[in-house]
Amino acid sequence: KISVQGVGKVNVKPDIAVITFAVETRGKRTSEAVQENNQRMKKLMEVVEKFDIDAADRKTRGFGIVPEYEYYHPKKGQKQKPPKIIGYVASNGLNVRVREIDKVSEILGDLTAAGAGEINLGFDIDDPEKHEDTARKLAMKDAKRRAELYATTAGIPLGKMENLTEHVRQNNFLRGAAAGR
Repeated sequence: KISVQGVGKVNVKPDIAVITFAVETRGKRTSEAVQENNQRMKKLMEVVEKFDIDAADRKTRGFGIVPEYEYYHPKKGQKQKPPKIIGYVASNGLNVRVREIDKVSEILGDLTAAGAGEINLGFDIDDPEKHEDTARKLAMKDAKRRAELYATTAGIPLGKMENLTEHVRQNNFLRGAAAGR
């Protein structure tokens, strides 16, 4: 029995950008924090719409409201007091897939100007499956080549493949196919 591992590697240039941004607002009451947050998020959505980003490429990352506390720091001999709620913080985040990568700088600038408080940028592949399949084919070809080399060198016939295990390393689509023959 011969066991080998084949490697298939495909290098692919990212074809989409993923921009994640958020708005955080404060208010004495939850309604104030939420109202301000909605107004600021509306301005940010106008930026997104200006660049014709499809609704399917927009996804809410999260929305939350939490109390904001003031903590009492007693001096020596004073009694500790519980924290006091002084207002509320509303946060709202959005993930946006940008298919026209050459517009990313302009979008980031406009989001910043419109009041985005937190902006993160990443890159991805829109349709990774076709590239992953190419890596799989390369891994199988490599595994077969190695198995044939060992079988020929050992002077034994190459049998049929008995099993296959796939090892995936994300983002660079490294595929390993281990085949027992």
